[in-house]
Amino acid sequence: MFDTSGLNALADDPSCLEIVKSLGLGFVVRLTETNLSEIGATSETTRRSRLLAVCKHMAHAGECVRPYHWIIEELTKAHARSNAHFNWRDPSIRGPELEEELARANFLGTDELAQEVLSDFDANNEKFEAVYKNARPAFDKLFEPAGAERPPVSGLIAALKMQGGAFWDQGTGIHKRACGHTIDAAGVRQFVAACPPFHALLLSLCVAQFTWCIRDIRARSLYRAGRLDLFSAVYLPFCDRYVTRMTASTKP
Repeated sequence: MFDTSGLNALADDPSCLEIVKSLGLGFVVRLTETNLSEIGATSETTRRSRLLAVCKHMAHAGECVRPYHWIIEELTKAHARSNAHFNWRDPSIRGPELEEELARANFLGTDELAQEVLSDFDANNEKFEAVYKNARPAFDKLFEPAGAERPPVSGLIAALKMQGGAFWDQGTGIHKRACGHTIDAAGVRQFVAACPPFHALLLSLCVAQFTWCIRDIRARSLYRAGRLDLFSAVYLPFCDRYVTRMTASTKP
């Protein structure tokens, strides 16, 4: 799998076509719905067309993957039906309707869709970040006086995972919203242990909390991912290699 920054870097490589062709010799490439949505939101027409062309070539060596929220919904429903026989690999994540749209580009290639999707991304990302930013003052009080040590992201996750911690409460809430089934504390722990994509989703929310609630705003950040980047963690258990183009942030 690629994140969209990786696909952009590939499209810019002079050997792009040769690389894409060679991928099909040794790999099955999975393009996510997030990839296609972000490419579809590219405002510059020529750039968008080039990225879609790269994706079309890559799809010949693989498949498209359904949205992360669809995956979580299917997994929670399967677990609610029978946790004793639950296997997170059972639901098919392939999205043939996405493959068809990629092949025809009836909507993905249009300027109208690009503007609509980009506006939706901006609005939802702002709402997502606001949830945490609005809570920051309460967290800042925990580290008064100024200079009190703040935990690293690993320390935050460990604290949230303690018995009765918010990690499990959040998992219970997401599980219920996804499938309508109420699960107890023991049940959510069992589900997290049995379902790596769900565990990855909860960890991504811990990173969001650390980034916007806990991290010292004067410190250099290694976690500048937005909503879609964080939620794409759901895809990670479904691939052997995840390709990205990481750039270290120089901003606090």
